Amino acid sequence: MKASLWFVILFIAPMLGVVRAQAPTLPVKPAIESASLERGPQSVRVNFAIRPWGDVFVDGKPYGISPPLRSLPLTAGKHTITIKNSTYDSHVESIDLKQGEQATIRHIFADEKPSAAAASKGH
Repeated sequence: MKASLWFVILFIAPMLGVVRAQAPTLPVKPAIESASLERGPQSVRVNFAIRPWGDVFVDGKPYGISPPLRSLPLTAGKHTITIKNSTYDSHVESIDLKQGEQATIRHIFADEKPSAAAASKGH
């Protein structure tokens, strides 16, 4: 009798509309959330040449570590680019990008003195 009950549940009930099995839906979250990051005809490419490394922030939002991050597509307009390295003071640049342009942010942290916090830790 168990087998016939399962047959009804699995094959007959869905045809009659008694049981409706649906896969659960999960919310979809974009990989990167930002109004300033865009691909398309109005985007501009910003390249990065950072040594030895730095966390890249655009308008206060994190986008990854450079290297390996080499470039980002951004919308035309004004942006504040911040590069952070735990050993050195942050490097901040304000840029005004025009449609069709490319910009390159170059920075070498080794040319600077270590930050006060890093110096107090013995770096």
